[in-house]
Amino acid sequence: MKGISPLVASVLLIAITMSIAGILAFWVSSYTTQTLPPLNRTVEECRFSNFEIYSCIFNTTSSTITFTLHNVGQYEIINLTTYAVFANGTIAPPVILNGTLGTGEFKSYSVSNSTTGVSSATFSKIIVSSLACSGLSTDNSCTRRG
Repeated sequence: MKGISPLVASVLLIAITMSIAGILAFWVSSYTTQTLPPLNRTVEECRFSNFEIYSCIFNTTSSTITFTLHNVGQYEIINLTTYAVFANGTIAPPVILNGTLGTGEFKSYSVSNSTTGVSSATFSKIIVSSLACSGLSTDNSCTRRG
């Protein structure tokens, strides 16, 4: 009885091994992309997010802060919070700003004395920051109008 030649056996063995390796590689790559969460997408979004206080007016009569934010980054910004800073350096409790700030969007907010405890004599500036991205923050002294 004759078998197959060693050369044909080697070629078949290599072909079968490569086929199994290809099938396994395809299965593993599709399995990991379906089951694992995206790698640090939040870090990337925070890195390319930025906003500015486009305008800010402090009404000394009503002690209301009205400001407009402009998203100048590449991603929408969520979980915005504002803080009123007083002349003596103390900071009022945070005021959560509802909604998101879309890419390129201008959005106006108004924060009253009842939520911040700001008075015309003690107000110094506002700080607006994102709770979703540490370090994403800006401040403004605001124009005073009465």
